Amino acid sequence: MKVRNRKDTITGMKKITLIDRLTFSGSYDFAKDSFNISYLNVSGNTRLWKDFSIQYSSSWDPYMVNSEGKRINKTVWNEYNRLFRWQNTNWSLSLSYSLSDDTFNKKKKGAATNTNVPAEEKEEMGEILDNLDDYVDWDIPWSMSFNYTFQYRTQEAYAGGARTIVDTYVQTLGMNGQINITPKWKFTISTGWDFNQNALSFTNISLYRDLHCWEMRFNWIPIGTRKSWNFSLNVKASILQDMKLNKKKDFRDN
Repeated sequence: MKVRNRKDTITGMKKITLIDRLTFSGSYDFAKDSFNISYLNVSGNTRLWKDFSIQYSSSWDPYMVNSEGKRINKTVWNEYNRLFRWQNTNWSLSLSYSLSDDTFNKKKKGAATNTNVPAEEKEEMGEILDNLDDYVDWDIPWSMSFNYTFQYRTQEAYAGGARTIVDTYVQTLGMNGQINITPKWKFTISTGWDFNQNALSFTNISLYRDLHCWEMRFNWIPIGTRKSWNFSLNVKASILQDMKLNKKKDFRDN
């Protein structure tokens, strides 16, 4: 879809996407003697602007149910001349915002679009992408990101022979941050707030120390069912991976 763009002084127009993805899925099983038609699942998503996205999904049943909510081998078409019967709908709205040292640093750090990348650098970047948890980026002095998610689910339910509609709301606010305390120390934290429970959500705190040929990591989950801590000291070289010291305590320990 084209809309007016005040920044474009040449054409005066810009293209926007109304729907990024819309999917319908279902099947028919010829081998079954009943309930041959599967559920129809519909899902889609769109991005209204850079940091705001919407996701949608719903489920539709081609068969009727009895007063207890159990499916019976009788199609909705034979009963109401409709193809499917609605079961549930899910909406998810996500809003994110990020801040870092680059946000306030207007200087460009060289051309990042150079396609003549040596094979050695490509191999190194591939290894980094395959092991992101083990890679520490010292080029970013600090960064913070926030994510707000609102989920709404409505579904049918049966109790006492009566059909009811149940609505569920979930709101969470997440935060991720990292900072280089010194040129060799990095601190990261991931946490959030669950508005339904009025409590902190999953929280993970980690500390990293660069020891030249060695490295130290400490991870701590202070609350929740996965409450634990882990300490590791190891050699950086991949060929000496067996030279390490690990200490940990988690929720499975007595």
